[in-house]
This record gives sequence, C-alpha cells and structure tokens, in this order.
Amino acid sequence: MSEIVNVLQRSTFLREEELRICERRLDVLKTNLTSYLVPVCTLRPDLEPEDAANIFIKLNATGTRVKAAELYIATFAIMLPSGIATNISGFMEDLRRQGWDLDVSVIVRTILAFLTGRVRIASRALDQARIIRRNYSAERLEEAWLTAKGAIKRAVDLLGRRWSIYDSELIPSQTALTTIAYYLGIKKSMGKGDEDKLLKWFLLASYWGRYSSAAETKLNEDLEAIREKEDPWQDLLSNIKRESGRLLPSEDDFKGAEKDKLFLLYTLLKENGATSLISDQEIRSDIVQIHHIFPRMLSAPKSLRVYAGLSLTASASDGNRGSAPSGTPLNLTWPSRPCNILSVSPSTSAFPILTQAQQFGQ
Repeated sequence: MSEIVNVLQRSTFLREEELRICERRLDVLKTNLTSYLVPVCTLRPDLEPEDAANIFIKLNATGTRVKAAELYIATFAIMLPSGIATNISGFMEDLRRQGWDLDVSVIVRTILAFLTGRVRIASRALDQARIIRRNYSAERLEEAWLTAKGAIKRAVDLLGRRWSIYDSELIPSQTALTTIAYYLGIKKSMGKGDEDKLLKWFLLASYWGRYSSAAETKLNEDLEAIREKEDPWQDLLSNIKRESGRLLPSEDDFKGAEKDKLFLLYTLLKENGATSLISDQEIRSDIVQIHHIFPRMLSAPKSLRVYAGLSLTASASDGNRGSAPSGTPLNLTWPSRPCNILSVSPSTSAFPILTQAQQFGQ
C-alpha cells in the first residue's frame, strides 16, 4: 500500500484533497483485507462421501451462486472414484489453449448423455451423483467420459474443417455442441451429406435460439430423436420450427447486429468461399474483426454494395494487401436501420446448405 501512496504522491494529476481521499480509501481497503476472517469448515475424517458432498452443496448454494455444472464436478470428485473431475479439468484446459473456452456444463451434459441418454437424471447434483454411483460402474462412467471427450473433439474439428471456426467466440450458444457431439458419438462415421445436415441444423438451432429456454428439456428431446431415429433430421428441424414458426430467416430477421446474426453472416460468407477484403486469405473465426467504419476504397468492385456500419474483414496480419473478391459470393444487400452490416443476400441460393430446409416452409 505504501508503494501505491508514494506513486500517487509523485503524480501531477491529483490535487491535494484528491490525494487525501485516495489515501483514506487505501487505508480502509488494507484494514478490510488484513482483518477479514475466512470461515473454515473442518470435516471428520470418517465422514461418508455423500455427507461431505451434501455439505459442500449446501455451503455453495448461498452467497455467490455456483453453477450447477460446477457442483456436479465437485460432487463427482467426492463421490465417484474414477478421477473424472481431474480429467474434465485437464480436457477443458487443453481446449482453452486451442481457443475453445467451453463451459463445464457442455462437458458434464455430454458425459451424462452418453452415460444415461439424458443430460439430467435428477433435479439435484447430489441426487444425480447418487444415481450414477448406484447404477453405473466406474468402468461404465470412464467409457462414457472417453466417448464424450472424443465426440467433443470431433465436433470442434468439424467446425474448424468446414467453417474455419477455431474458437468459441463466434458461436451464439455453446449448448448445441452437446447435441452435435452426441450425434457424432452415436453415428461414429459420416459422409459429407451427413455433415451438411448436421451443420444446417447447428446453424438454424443457433440462429433461432433452440436452447435459449428450458435447455435441458429440449436437449433431452433432441437426444431422443438422434438415438431413436436412423435419420433424425426432420424431427430435429421440426423441433426448431415448432417454436420459431419457420426455419428460413426473412429479410426482416437480418436487421441488427446481434451475435446470432453475425454467426449467420460468417457462415454465409464461408459457404460462398469469401476471402478477406484486404488479402486473398479465406476468412476464419480467429482472425475476423468487427469494424464500424468501412473503408470506401474497398467497396470499389461492382459486386459489392456496402451500407456503412459493421463489416467483417481479416486482421492486418493475415497477409499482404490484395483485391477484394468478386462475383456472386458477395452479393451484399442488408438494408436496415443505421447498423449497416456487410452481408450476403439472405437467400438459400446463396447458402446451399440451407436449401433442404425449404421443404419445411417459411
């Protein structure tokens, strides 16, 4: 604290009375930090793991809320002998280093999906751990964990290979990754046609907010369709349409600059082979930037129709300056209020992967 005070005293932008206020506040902060009592609960060594887990959950159910999935991990660590909590933490760290900062709920739900066929089997984390401990062996839990791990890796690899998505920043919601991973784990191998259907569903589920409410109920519904049907796509798309009323976005849906619309814009550009406006490099999620000012010199090609506002370009480090792409991939029309987004015309002809969704109508 004294070093901070010395720095403040040497500064020239603080008046004398402001300096005194800073010193008083620092004194209060120091007093609070040094006098704060940290509660410690010591449990008996002979306490049953289930009782210890119950105490942990009750302690963390008040004050700053702990996410349910974090309670699952802690409960698993206490009650289940396989070291799964440590494995999950390590896997999440590996993904984070690759750019995928996944919420622990994605991992836990995917494990439960492969273990039980559902993403929730009881209302409380302790009850779920109790059911798992009673009904499933350590070997079965380990098998479900390894299957989930491999399936999540395949989901991430698929998004990277097909759409150059190398991080989780562009995705509106991570919840749908559990459904993708479950499908990949159940089906084992797929052709490009199956990949197209899976990506089409992912885009529509993300755009229409399939899991924005009652996520676990809807996840269980979609997992059942995947598990019970050889070709689940009509059921999965119907589940989306039941709430959205239609599958294909209209031009009115393209107004604004929300994250779901930016994700749709990005995938439209990728499907049409668009490249960076300042180089010939293909766009990819980890180098895309969002700008509110669009350089007029880049709108010279006749194929571009630009409305001032948000635009997608690649960062300056992605290569030497080049010409903007020309031809049909960038038929840019997105008239709206003054948010002005550089976009692809919202038609299925510009986005072949959505063409099959027309059979369900708008």
